[in-house]
Amino acid sequence: MARTCKKAVLRRDLVTSEGRRLAARGELVDLTTLRTFVARREVQPELRLFRTFVAAAVLEGLDAPPLRHLVGSDAARSEVAEVLADVRFPTAVWRELELTQLQDPARFQHGIWSAIVSARLFSVALGTTVGAARAVASRAEDFDVVDRELVVPGLDPRHDGLKVAQISDVHLGASTPDARVERAVRTINALNPDLVFLTGDYVTFSRHPLKRLSRQLSGITAPTYAVLGNHDHWIDGPAVRQAPEADGYPVLQNAAVARSFHGAPLWIVGVDDAQTGHADVARAFRDVPAHGTKLVLAHQPRSADQLPANASLVCFAGHTHGGQIDVPGITSLVARSIGQPYLRGAYRVRGNWLFVNAGLGYGKGGAALRLRVPPEIAIITLRAG
Repeated sequence: MARTCKKAVLRRDLVTSEGRRLAARGELVDLTTLRTFVARREVQPELRLFRTFVAAAVLEGLDAPPLRHLVGSDAARSEVAEVLADVRFPTAVWRELELTQLQDPARFQHGIWSAIVSARLFSVALGTTVGAARAVASRAEDFDVVDRELVVPGLDPRHDGLKVAQISDVHLGASTPDARVERAVRTINALNPDLVFLTGDYVTFSRHPLKRLSRQLSGITAPTYAVLGNHDHWIDGPAVRQAPEADGYPVLQNAAVARSFHGAPLWIVGVDDAQTGHADVARAFRDVPAHGTKLVLAHQPRSADQLPANASLVCFAGHTHGGQIDVPGITSLVARSIGQPYLRGAYRVRGNWLFVNAGLGYGKGGAALRLRVPPEIAIITLRAG
């Protein structure tokens, strides 16, 4: 394993500056070293070494003969391994690992080893999955349209049939073509929903897409509301907020608005991002009555755990990308180990509905890989229970 890790650091240049520094000093980043750091619970070193090791583990699998034919050149394999090691891989989101590490060290250690195992198994799965090759060759602007009905106990009968479209995790930039976002807007308009919800992470790690974000999101004809995600806050929350609001889409940061549909009041509640410490559920619900139709936007699915119980509400969330790389039996294990039980689709949480959108960004030939979890928009039709 030491030999593989050295190869990953020196030949592929995949890892952090810390990893390159260790390599330059001739120090091999191997599993034994990593176990030592984990045992000591040394915060930053173990995180850096974990990323280095995951890159090496994935790269070793990508060097296997089946994948050489699928992925192609050394440069392509390095790029794929870097994307995965950058923890856009089985939901082991880097920031979530950092938070879990501080809050629950035992769960953090379990998450590390689960993620390493899934790095290995992912390499095997990718090498034998024909669908992976088809996904790479697919048109970059393609996405799925998920059509779902939810029966909501307590929904005002006058809101039966209310149709909500949801876009989440656009991640505008190199990993999500502009054409896909433009097509999503056209598709939503053609489907003629009553409401459209945008549930955060419009950018990733760069401010550059902010220049065109408003233009890409513009043109939605139905009433549209938005919340911010963790990436938006990491980049510049106020600056990101300006883009949807320039298009006339209110951004609800722990706030609620009331609308009337078919003569009955409807409350739309926005809960700000929990991962970055901006969520305040009590403030968001301060003026919301106990009865009546309530629709909640929240980037983080776990925000549903904090909402009023049995409140006849539907929460729309994103963040997880549906796991992004779905290795059966492994992706969900990793997600649960880092405290994320809600990956994709509809869940009953505390007597309410939660719908987790797999996101519009990444995959379909973009720089960030998806496997068995295509990008999507969702159309949710509400039925009175």
